[in-house]
Formats: sequence, structure tokens, C-alpha cells
Amino acid sequence: MLSVPNLNLKKFYFNIYKNLGFLETFRFLTYCLNFLLYKKLNINSNKIENFKYNNLEVFTSYIDGNISTFLEIFEEQEYEYILNLTEKKKIKSFNLIDCGANVGYCYSYFKNLNLINKYIGVEPIEYNFKILFLNTFSKKTTLFNKALWINNKGVTFTNTTLSNSNSISKEGTLKVETVTLEELFNILKEDSEDIFLKIDIEGAEYEILEQNLKLIENKVKYFAIEFHNTDKNDYKKYTNPLEKKFRTIEQYKEKYNCLVLFGIHKNL
Repeated sequence: MLSVPNLNLKKFYFNIYKNLGFLETFRFLTYCLNFLLYKKLNINSNKIENFKYNNLEVFTSYIDGNISTFLEIFEEQEYEYILNLTEKKKIKSFNLIDCGANVGYCYSYFKNLNLINKYIGVEPIEYNFKILFLNTFSKKTTLFNKALWINNKGVTFTNTTLSNSNSISKEGTLKVETVTLEELFNILKEDSEDIFLKIDIEGAEYEILEQNLKLIENKVKYFAIEFHNTDKNDYKKYTNPLEKKFRTIEQYKEKYNCLVLFGIHKNL
């Protein structure tokens, strides 16, 4: 059962601080000061709290969608397919590239199971990014307050609401910087084994797959890609090529009119 205790930032900071070196401490304190200022401004009156769920504590907010996303991952076991694989193959850890990281629930889920080695999180919405930082900060974490896209020229989003429903559009008003999938893979050049790629980027997944299919086939061991507007897009055109090298399974989310395609490389 979910409970919402008081936000204990002092304890949270100390537990991280005692495990950091000088440079990491400076970077962490800088982010903390920025976050506290952001929290003080109380953007859109959205409170930031920490949830306690069993033995796991994560920071979150009451933005529409955040709580339902939390329950999908922790209660409905959205990533059970990947979890079962790790148990069956006795996989001790993997590197997680989390595109559309939101506030870091995917990280918290697998980290709680001691399965994450290195983590790369990509989240374009600044408010979510501040919470993502708190949930994922460590020496093995790299975060981008950017959107995943096919180039570095930046994109615009359709709206500026603090939710998880923003999407890339030429008519958008919110300009954000972008990062490519190739750049994310390059961060793991020296540690590229067992990469789990998660993509949940509100409709831009089609362009990303079209431009990066070979890269995904050669670099990724497991993936979870969420496809939106499946009634308007021929998503099979994009997913069928993946089935040549991956064993796949579809998980349809009727209330969101989307599906998650899970894949496990056939070499495993």
C-alpha cells in the first residue's frame, strides 16, 4: 500500500554525500541547490514528495500520469518479461538507457532489484528532470535534460504542461535540445555488454527506429519500446525487422491506445 511520508531531504543528501568524491559532491550540491530553488518556486503548484512503497522510497509529484505510471511498473509488473529473463539466464546486471525517463521509475524498479550497472536517462521536461536527478543520482548515472531525436538540431513540443503527454511537433511552442541514440551508445563504449534500451517518447519512436534500426540490432540485448497511435500508424513496418534478431512480445495498453514491444536478442 502506498504511503506519503514527509520529505526527508537531509537524510537523503547525507546517504549520497558519504559515498562521493570531491567532484561528484560539488556537482551533486549544485543540482540540489537548483532543485530546492525550483521547489521553492512551486511551479504550477505541483508538490514534490517521496513515496514509500514496501522497502523502496522514490521521489515523485502529483502530476497527472505519474502515479498511474508508478503503479504500472511496480504493481502491474510492466517489465516482468525482462525480469523473468534475468532470473532465467542468471543475469547479474545490465546497462539501462532510459529514453523518456520521466522521473526515473524504471531505474528505481530495476535498481531496487540490484540489476543496474550504468544508467543513462533522457528526459526533456525540466520539472520531471529535477525529480529524475534525485531518484537516480550516483557515480554510474549520466542524465540528459534533452529529447531523444534523429539529430542535434533541437525540436519543439506540442505543449508546456507538466505531464507525461508532451510530444514532438513542428507546431509546438516548447523548444528543447536533443541527443541522438548513437551518442548514448558511445557513452557505454568501454562497457557495452548487456544494454537494455527503453524508449517511451510519445510518438517519436517511429523516426528513431527508422534511423537507428541497425544500431539497435548491433548494440542492444533487450529493449522495451512503447508505440503510440497504433491505429494510425503501420507500426508493424517498424517492428517486423526487429523480429529477425529479437524474440518479441507485445503488451497492449488499451486506455492509452498504445502498446509496448519487448525484445530479447536471440543470442541470449
